[in-house]
Amino acid sequence: MKYTDQNPPLVCMLSTSTCYQKTRRMEPWGVLWHSTGANNSTLKRYVQPADNDPRREELLQIIGKNKYGNDQNHRTGTTGMNFWIGRLADGTVAAVQTMPCDYRPWGCGGGNNGSCNDHWIQFEICEDGLKDEAYAQEAFREACELTAYLCALYGIDPNGMLSFKGKQVPAILCHKDAHTLGLGSNHADVLHWFPKYGLTMQTVRDRVTELLAGAEWAPEPMKPVQPQPAAPLTLGDRLLSKVTPRLTGPDVTDLQTRLNALGYNVGTADGVFGTGTEAGVMAFQKAAGLTADGKFGPASYNAMLSMEAAKTKPKTLCTVIIPDLDEAAADLLIQKYPQAQKSYG
Repeated sequence: MKYTDQNPPLVCMLSTSTCYQKTRRMEPWGVLWHSTGANNSTLKRYVQPADNDPRREELLQIIGKNKYGNDQNHRTGTTGMNFWIGRLADGTVAAVQTMPCDYRPWGCGGGNNGSCNDHWIQFEICEDGLKDEAYAQEAFREACELTAYLCALYGIDPNGMLSFKGKQVPAILCHKDAHTLGLGSNHADVLHWFPKYGLTMQTVRDRVTELLAGAEWAPEPMKPVQPQPAAPLTLGDRLLSKVTPRLTGPDVTDLQTRLNALGYNVGTADGVFGTGTEAGVMAFQKAAGLTADGKFGPASYNAMLSMEAAKTKPKTLCTVIIPDLDEAAADLLIQKYPQAQKSYG
């Protein structure tokens, strides 16, 4: 492993940051990944030593100097991480510890079920423009190395599941995972980035397990995942309405064809939801007893299915009760109304 007790990550405590000064202690249970969502992969943008740090000049040489003073240590903020990962001044990718591991981070926020901030060590990965595969690979490897170090330090099982707030929570997860469990705010990181190269949080757990077992870092080459063509839209898959730019697709064509068949003329079924289609939908909705808003959603779709079923239902024979006519007269009526059948009372 890259990091050990004898070779820990670089330390640059953000001791004058809001989180560092106002947070509380926690018991670390796991590790939670973040990424910044900003196109700046340099650590100096976020991490700077405090003005009274005795190693200030040395750290500035290693990390680089933020001349704008908008780093996490020199402005009031509502976030705080235990570690950061990004480029040092010489361009190499490294991890920097910015708060003690048992300082509760202000990282993933909270959800309906609580917050992973209570027990998960958290770090932020500096993003680039998400198009440089080489940087993505370096950042991913560094994040796995840091996670393995923390797992060894705190006896964390990379594939462990922890019972927390009534949920089974992975020991290693990301901000998106925390949100899905109701234990974090609504952010997509890191699953908007690493899956572009075929990497998932299970890939993380597998790599960390290998590192803890003493294996050398040798991940499979990352290859961009080719997007699969989307399945054709069918009627009922989405809300259809007149918007800008106009909705198009096979589901719109199907809607137009079916409206025409039901007698609500919308013109040529061209697959474009325009004014004519909107008028047809409104007329249909009015006839179906729905709010005529021109928006074709689930209620309108179900009403259309019912109307189509009624239209195609076989007609039952009606019965004509003829108490006073003789058979010859009744036969004349039957010839005029062939659907009728004779029944004498």
